[in-house]
Amino acid sequence: MPSENYIIPLNKVYDNKPRSRRANNAITEIFNFFKKHTRMEKKDVIISKEVNEHIWKNSIQKPPRKVAVSIKIDGGKVYVFLKDSKDFKEFGKAPEIKEKPKFKDAVTKVVKDVTSPKKMTAKTAKKMSGKAEKRAAEKVESIT
Repeated sequence: MPSENYIIPLNKVYDNKPRSRRANNAITEIFNFFKKHTRMEKKDVIISKEVNEHIWKNSIQKPPRKVAVSIKIDGGKVYVFLKDSKDFKEFGKAPEIKEKPKFKDAVTKVVKDVTSPKKMTAKTAKKMSGKAEKRAAEKVESIT
């Protein structure tokens, strides 16, 4: 997965463009820059949320004059990140696998839901909470 760093000049956005469209034109300029430098289609260039927010942080009328970005090319797509961003470093890593709850925990949750009465006031729920937990624990012990 090749990666490179670029500094994209956005001065063209300020020349002969309406003030109310400068940030939009800056994003278009980034697409065109990578279309030219990577020889990929515009649809294959994916700009990260961080880059977009960096362009728009000073409103639509005042985008930055330059943007330092890093790219990664993966699977025929160009992914554009801010230079040294957290997303850039984590790109391509496998997501963490969450542990599934144990069977005992799942059973106790189901038993608690079944043993609790359907309609109660807050006071009666407090009184019954200890009794319901004891009954649920007894049922879980008898299951296992």
